[in-house]
Amino acid sequence: MITPTRLSYGVLAATIVLAGLLHLGAPLLVVLFSYFALRQLYFLTKRKWLALILFGIVVAAIGVAAAYFTRAAILALPDVADTSIPSASAWAQKRQIELPFTDFESLKQVVIDTLGEEAHYLRNVANFARSTAAVGWRVPNGDLAPPIRPQRTKPRARGS
Repeated sequence: MITPTRLSYGVLAATIVLAGLLHLGAPLLVVLFSYFALRQLYFLTKRKWLALILFGIVVAAIGVAAAYFTRAAILALPDVADTSIPSASAWAQKRQIELPFTDFESLKQVVIDTLGEEAHYLRNVANFARSTAAVGWRVPNGDLAPPIRPQRTKPRARGS
């Protein structure tokens, strides 16, 4: 095998390993399928610009379809919740499980309260991170001065 081929296989192997370690499998699949689609469009059209324009149209169509189905799911959610919450509540009562909601309105309130608590928690984490990142002291003009870094000492000789 020639060197560029070995290098390309090494880069591909490193990319797959990094995608696994960093949990980036979904974006890697998107890139690989996009590359596959571009290659197929180029094979069909024999023109790079035409293949690129068609690829853009396909990506836009997928985005529009995703938005349409997301909107349809959001609009259907209240009806689904109205029919499924009573049966879920009955199932939970039969098994002696206490649910924090009994109807769609109380479910919405529980979700809003939970999201508010999570937002408060994230706000506290952000404030803590900001306070720990700003370790230092204030100089006379009010700016934050950098922290004092300990100076390295010379290593001692082994015999002493």
